[in-house]
Amino acid sequence: TPLDFDRVKTWMRFCDEGHSLCNLERPAAIPGLPVLRLIDVVFNNLVEVTDVPSYFALSYVWGSVPNFRLTTANKPRLLKPGAFYEAWELLPLTIRDAITLTKGLGGRYLWIDSLCLLQNYEDDLSQGVNVMDHIFEQSQLTIVGACGHNANAGLVGLLGSDRKEEQLVTEVRPGLYMGAYYSLDSYLRHSVYETRAWTFQEHLLCRKVLYFVADRVFFRCRRSEWSEICDDKPDLPIPTYQILESAMHSQQPRKRMQLSWPLSDYASILPEYTKRALTADNDALRALAGIMRRVSDKLQCPMLGGLPTRALDQFLLFFGKNLRRRPGFPSYSWAGWHGEVRIEMEPEYNLDKWLASGHWIVWYQRDVNGTETAVWGGDDKLAGFDHRPPFSSEAVVLPSAERIPKSGRWGNFINPRPYPVLRFWSASVWFKLHDMDALAGTGQLQNNKGHACGSVALDGAEDTTLFDSGDPVELVLLSEANYIKPRIRDVSFGFWAARGFYHVMIVEWKDGIAERRGLGTVQRNEIGNGFPPGPVWKEFTLG
Repeated sequence: TPLDFDRVKTWMRFCDEGHSLCNLERPAAIPGLPVLRLIDVVFNNLVEVTDVPSYFALSYVWGSVPNFRLTTANKPRLLKPGAFYEAWELLPLTIRDAITLTKGLGGRYLWIDSLCLLQNYEDDLSQGVNVMDHIFEQSQLTIVGACGHNANAGLVGLLGSDRKEEQLVTEVRPGLYMGAYYSLDSYLRHSVYETRAWTFQEHLLCRKVLYFVADRVFFRCRRSEWSEICDDKPDLPIPTYQILESAMHSQQPRKRMQLSWPLSDYASILPEYTKRALTADNDALRALAGIMRRVSDKLQCPMLGGLPTRALDQFLLFFGKNLRRRPGFPSYSWAGWHGEVRIEMEPEYNLDKWLASGHWIVWYQRDVNGTETAVWGGDDKLAGFDHRPPFSSEAVVLPSAERIPKSGRWGNFINPRPYPVLRFWSASVWFKLHDMDALAGTGQLQNNKGHACGSVALDGAEDTTLFDSGDPVELVLLSEANYIKPRIRDVSFGFWAARGFYHVMIVEWKDGIAERRGLGTVQRNEIGNGFPPGPVWKEFTLG
């Protein structure tokens, strides 16, 4: 049977009338977007508006099929009435279905990324991508096409002829039936849509969503869930939509977007995002741009390669299993690696105390133009950034000029990388790797007496022979492990407790720039028991 448009309108009305959380006041404009382009489904053309009307938005999987896109060349034609009617056969099926659905639900305007952002004009594309969170959050309804694996899958169930209806119902006694209900999340977990990085923030930020997945149609808002396979019984003592709320497992990530604890919330979002797939590696930051901008605004600090500069030391401590290098991004950022990354961060941690007493590094960045600036130049209240103590260790005596030199020390260094590099001073130590698990990508650190003194997770093993030689590897000391206590057993780092240890990063030098090759901990009292030429206080350029 075809989708019952009137029933969907009823779901939307329930939400409109009963959920203040789901109904934001529509802004006059999208912040950061001078002109909003929309598809007018009545006149079948593209329109450009400065005052934001009520509109729908489409979230879907592009896939590898040909996708008709907005360009600087075809934009003048698409602005004329009837343009999309003429180009109808060029549009992927999912987009055609979304236009039909918008009309059927009484909508006037529809936003679709491929047709509302100039795909061959980087400035326009970046401007739109950076505010995509606002675009989806402000939509009256987001249509999610989670059927199939590309843009030609269509919205299965829209017209009815292309789907199989099945209800798992059994009669347990005469006149009494019991049915099995599979929640929206149970279907999404097995969809290609749920594996794509671009759909992550779209799915996370929208307020009212109509899902087409696995021959089923669901409506979900921030409070409730409706399904076409269940009767709508709002007059029951417990309405149907409230009963279905118990099946809403995916609301926790949405709650994190309130950013009540912005650092820990962002840290908990990253694993969910980084385990998803990207068709183009250069979209690693772009596909999360809206969420990152919100975190940046909340913390009142810029982001550096996807890391909040206000807590750079903490976010450098990401880890994962068998991470593989992603070109075009720095190795010090999660964006520089393929694979699910995690950062242990919880609200109760006293981050200011840790930054103030457990750190000695003052970070500088040099951008692609050669301009060098302090990574953080913000609030003086954060003592950890502006008043860091000198490095100290009972096991090693370092030069008297232990405080990090100020900007300008590095002279005419030219940054050859397409991203900012980090510049800093810290202690360098050398230990051997042993007891390595090639499958898990983990190993132990061994001192010059042959004793275990720490543990590491190895990164990018496929791209280097660093771990094969048996020679000592270089590690840079990042911070004390006294206040932040990563649960490193999750990645088989070993039995080491956090207190009395340093966080260390394995580095490998390429053309005068160090790259991360692993992360771990080393016992504080073992710093002097490494191999030559360490321990030394030295300057690092980390890319």
